[in-house]
Amino acid sequence: MHLVASYSIFIVGTKLEGFLSIFLIACWSAIVGVCSDTTSGLAVDETGRVQNGNLYYFSWAGFICSVILFVSYLRSVYSIDLAGEIRTRSARLTLWAAFMASSLVVMGSSARMFDTQCRQIDTYIPTYCRITKFAVSLGCLGTVLALGIIAVKIATSMAPFTCEVVTCLLLFLSYTFGVAYITSEGAPGGPLNNLYYFTWFSFLLLFAIGGNCLEQYQAAKAIREGRPSAPAPPDSEV
Repeated sequence: MHLVASYSIFIVGTKLEGFLSIFLIACWSAIVGVCSDTTSGLAVDETGRVQNGNLYYFSWAGFICSVILFVSYLRSVYSIDLAGEIRTRSARLTLWAAFMASSLVVMGSSARMFDTQCRQIDTYIPTYCRITKFAVSLGCLGTVLALGIIAVKIATSMAPFTCEVVTCLLLFLSYTFGVAYITSEGAPGGPLNNLYYFTWFSFLLLFAIGGNCLEQYQAAKAIREGRPSAPAPPDSEV
C-alpha cells in the first residue's frame, strides 16, 4: 500500500498507521519478554545463555524497528521531532533516559534469574546467587538515580551540575565492579544474554555521560578565564 499511490492514502499518515505502530510495539515488547524468559526456553536456556541466536537478536531488532516506525509516524503526521526536543530540553537527557532503560533491563533480567536459579535448594549456588543479588541491587540503584536526574531535568530544564557529576561518578564506580563481577565466568551475566549486553551498555553510557560533563566543565572554565573554547558538544547546556 505504501508503494502504490492510489492505495497509500488509506494508510500513510492516517490514524490506522498510528494504531498499527502502537500495536506492533506492544506485540514486540511481549515477544522480547517471552523470548528472553529463562523459563520459556525459546531463545535462552535456564541460565540465560542465548541458545537460539536468530530468535533472540531478531526479536530485539523487531522491537527497535517498531519504535522507529512510531517515531517516524509522529514526526511526519504531527511534526514532532522527539529526538530534537529531548536534545534541546536539557543536556545529556537522552543519555540519562537510555541509561535508565538499560538499568531497568539489568534489574529485570537479574531478578528473573534469581527467581529461576536461587529459589530452589537444588539449583542454589552461593556465589552465583550473591552476584545475582548484586546485579538486582545495581540495576535498581541505576534506575532510581537516573529517574531522579531525569525528573529534575524535565522540571527545571537542568540538573545541578555537581549533583549530576557525583551521581555519574557513583554509578560509574558501581558499574565498574558490576561489569567485572556480573559478566565474569560462572556469573549470571557470563553467558551472552540480556544481562551481559545491558550491563556493558549501561557502563558505556555512564562513560559517555562523564565525558560530556567533562567537556561542559572545560568549556565553562574557558569562558570564565576569558579563553577561546572549543565548540560545545551538541548535547551540552553551554
